[in-house]
Amino acid sequence: MSKPSPVVSATLPPRHSEATPIETTVNRSILLGKTMMEEIMRIKIIALGLLLAAASAGAVGPAQADVSQTPVSTGCPAGYELMSVAAMEATGPYHLPREVDAGGNNNGLVCAKPQPDAVRDSLCKHGAATACLLQELGLPHYLFQDDDSPALQGAV
Repeated sequence: MSKPSPVVSATLPPRHSEATPIETTVNRSILLGKTMMEEIMRIKIIALGLLLAAASAGAVGPAQADVSQTPVSTGCPAGYELMSVAAMEATGPYHLPREVDAGGNNNGLVCAKPQPDAVRDSLCKHGAATACLLQELGLPHYLFQDDDSPALQGAV
């Protein structure tokens, strides 16, 4: 009878999916090199954009307010429109502009700020007859103020 052959077994070290420290360092260096180049390009692009923005702002000049909207030219605060008292009276049942102007500089002009329709409708529900008439005619409700802005006091 023949002798059975001995069983040879060897244990191999387990295979890890992680890279060795040397492979990790090499991979990290490659990735950092690529990232550094991308970062440098990104910084250059941002710097160029800022340079172009600064150059175009300098060419255009500083922003200036529209003179037609300033209190010095209209006498009205922000959000108000300069309107003729006669035109307001001809448009609808606006009697308050005449009273406001008479109590101010009496020049036939007032500052008017249109209100949302909800304001007019709410006033009508609470018994304001003029608001109900404005609602029927589809006209807005306004806040009125005379065009005697303090900014005009020193204006020539």
